[in-house]
Amino acid sequence: MFEIDEKTQNIRITRGDSGIAESELYIGEGEDAVLYEMQDGDVISLGVKADYEDAECIFQKDVHENPAVFEFVPSDTKDLDFGTYYYDVQFVRGSDGFTVTYIEKKRFKVTEEVV
Repeated sequence: MFEIDEKTQNIRITRGDSGIAESELYIGEGEDAVLYEMQDGDVISLGVKADYEDAECIFQKDVHENPAVFEFVPSDTKDLDFGTYYYDVQFVRGSDGFTVTYIEKKRFKVTEEVV
C-alpha cells in the first residue's frame, strides 16, 4: 500500500511496496502563480532521512521535469525498519545553484508487510 495524506502531505508505504508521488513547483503568489518551466541542469529532489537532522539521506529521488513524478520501487524500503522517517522536496536551479525547499519536513511512514 502507498498513500499520501492530501491534507498533511505525509506518506505511508508498506515496506517493499511501490508507489508514485507527484509534486508541482510554482513561481509567483496566489492567482499569479505559474508552473515553473524546468531548464537544463534543474533538478527537483525528494530525500528521505531517518532523522530530519541527519546529514545524509537514506535514499533520494531526483527528477528533471515539472510536475515532478517520484517513483518508489521495492528496493527503496525493503531493508528499512518499520517506523517513521522524514522527507522533504527541494528544487535546485542548474544555472546558479539557487535552492528552495518547497515541501518541508513531512512524515514518511514505513509499515509492516505480512508476506
